[in-house]
Amino acid sequence: MKLASILARHSRLGFWAVILFAGNQVLEGVLIALGNGSYSRLCYWDCTWYSSIVAHGYDFEPRGHDQGDAANWAFFPLLPLLAAGIHGATGLLPPTSLILSGKLCFLLSIFAFMKFTQAYGAKVPPIVAGALVAFSPYAIYGSTGYTEPLFLLLTCLSFYLWKTKRYVASGLGGAGLSGVRLVGGFFALSLLVGGFRERLWGAEAARSRFLLGLFLAPLGVALFMTYLYFWMGDALSFVHVMKAWGRIPGNPLSHLLAYLQGDGLARLWAVMVLLAFALIGRLIRDRRYELAAFSLPATLLPLSTGLVSMPRYLWWQAPLLLALAETLRETKLWPLYVPIAVLGLTWMYHAWMAGKSFVI
Repeated sequence: MKLASILARHSRLGFWAVILFAGNQVLEGVLIALGNGSYSRLCYWDCTWYSSIVAHGYDFEPRGHDQGDAANWAFFPLLPLLAAGIHGATGLLPPTSLILSGKLCFLLSIFAFMKFTQAYGAKVPPIVAGALVAFSPYAIYGSTGYTEPLFLLLTCLSFYLWKTKRYVASGLGGAGLSGVRLVGGFFALSLLVGGFRERLWGAEAARSRFLLGLFLAPLGVALFMTYLYFWMGDALSFVHVMKAWGRIPGNPLSHLLAYLQGDGLARLWAVMVLLAFALIGRLIRDRRYELAAFSLPATLLPLSTGLVSMPRYLWWQAPLLLALAETLRETKLWPLYVPIAVLGLTWMYHAWMAGKSFVI
């Protein structure tokens, strides 16, 4: 009976995840048609770099770029590996394989976020939590061959496994997460914080499983660094090559202040960062320290190189979305948020199809 109950509960969440994903895809189709766009246009910007990895592997040396010498070393391997599997199995072109990989992860991430919110006791109906992902203004990145949906999926899965005391499996999820994006490596910090909170150092029965999970968590980025070292001689090339895009680490607060004094999108992005810090403060207030330990450095690290692309770095973070969902519920702002979110998503599709660089 217990197994039947679990399966029934999962099937209900799965049903709503499919419905929400389908709603997003219908909206996407309408927006593309109204904008005289094309589905082939979805693979653009970073997706083209991931496509080069799927098609030819990682570069051996830099290639020309309008801001200096760039190479695809900046892009972590797990998403292109997934797309390469689809490409090899179906014969679909790399861009199409990336878009399909992203959409599949998008669907699964909606389901995973609903499970994540349940595990962390959020007083938000699962369908509402799923809708927050499916109809975010930045949900466009779930369909454009970017890493965001895979990042959210593995973040939710890793934290869910941790919460249910499956420490080794949680560490394996973290290993995948650190193979998606550099900030995924901060999940190891979350495990460390959680281990101290749960006093797992002194719990003989759980200690070995916890330590193994902690060891596994950064494995994705460690393997990528090892590969790059033997491939082209620089284990940190994914950091060094960012200079080609003008992404040089600096004081994150200086970048934030500069954008706050700007106008238009610059100030909007800066306000989003301030909102993210407020949501992290809420996580700390609610004693969800392991969630805050993930989102604080995952926000500060990209902020240290500027605010370009910050919205997608923020609003695909599971801890921030959890805190946002609870804040919207408590303040009763859901009726106001929903139309604003859909309008924002509409605007993002228009900008994407028009080739506006701020969506990168």
